[in-house]
This record gives sequence, C-alpha cells and structure tokens, in this order.
Amino acid sequence: MEVSLSFLEEGDYEATIYADHEDSDWRTNPYDYTISNLKIVKNDKLLIKLGQGGGQAIRFKHLSKL
Repeated sequence: MEVSLSFLEEGDYEATIYADHEDSDWRTNPYDYTISNLKIVKNDKLLIKLGQGGGQAIRFKHLSKL
C-alpha cells in the first residue's frame, strides 16, 4: 500500500516505523517486527507492506521544530 505524506507540514521529519517483519504471520510468527528510521518530507510517499493480520505504527518527528 502506498501512503502519501502530504498531510505533514513543510520541513524535514524523521519517521520511526514499527512494522511487521517479512516473515510475520499472526498464527505462526506473531511477534516478529522491525524498527527503522527514515528522513522524510511532505512530498514523499511510504510503501507499506502488512503481514497477514498485521499492522504498522509510524511516529513522525518534525526536525525543524526541535
């Protein structure tokens, strides 16, 4: 799934992404996940892949307002 980040304000951000691991499955491997960090701006798009029965959480930190 592709998600537009156009809802963000102008400026630089750090996205901390808590995502299903490639081998995640709610029955056989429900606890496998990855954490990654990306530098992003509002014109970017994120490609999100969800495991069966999985999910994802993303924390956006506005770097220009620190």
